[in-house]
Amino acid sequence: MQEDFPNIKITHIDLDLQKLDSVKQCSKEIFQKFPQGVDVLALNAGVAMLDDYATGDGYDVQMQTNHLSHFVLVKDLYPLLEKKSFEKGESRIVHMTSENRVKPNCVLDSSYFGKNGGNLGGNKWGMFMNGPVVKRYQQSKLATCSFHYMLDDKLRSKGSKVKTVLAHPGLTQSNMTDDAKSKHWMLRLASKLVRQTTEDGSMSFIHAMCSLDVQSGDFYGPKEKVFGPVSKVKPEKRLTENKQMCWTESCKVDGDFVL
Repeated sequence: MQEDFPNIKITHIDLDLQKLDSVKQCSKEIFQKFPQGVDVLALNAGVAMLDDYATGDGYDVQMQTNHLSHFVLVKDLYPLLEKKSFEKGESRIVHMTSENRVKPNCVLDSSYFGKNGGNLGGNKWGMFMNGPVVKRYQQSKLATCSFHYMLDDKLRSKGSKVKTVLAHPGLTQSNMTDDAKSKHWMLRLASKLVRQTTEDGSMSFIHAMCSLDVQSGDFYGPKEKVFGPVSKVKPEKRLTENKQMCWTESCKVDGDFVL
């Protein structure tokens, strides 16, 4: 990026989402280096279809990486986002979910939020990708959605100018599931049928970050679900039905998140 845009300033800060100590240290460094505030917090990093094992903190590796550490990061950095919103009229928290948020179509389960890593079903995929490997990923991406909608409720109740926005990429030629393709025929088939480049898949997230017409609570993805131009997504019922539980369980990781 520096080569393509030589006049921009890039500041690197280490962050390992599978270590809560790293998340806390990252927040501390951001406060030190950007005391003037944060315009956009882009929560894009994630993992997919990993075996059933715990992080060093005891949580499922997918739930901690894809949701719990992001929750802690938002909680810690919210004062900087609010500060920038006072100056600029808005700031944004942008979350990345997945088509797997409702595939398999399971309700959000509190057991996936606790220190149960390594004890959440094992490493079976299921004939049609409905086994525990995929369910753990689904739970983490459904949690991302529930967090977004509960956060929007709280931001609106407070009258905050901070916006929370949700996006998903559709089906893209990402390397995120390269290791998993050898383990299930549906992933191999999907990789042959995929219609989007990684750049195309990133457009909904970029839209959520940068477009002027974005409102808090919005959800964006490809128009045809797995490909196509960016369009607003109507959330499935699953995304909001357990949002309070999602918030309550997430707060157990690092204390209450009070806006």
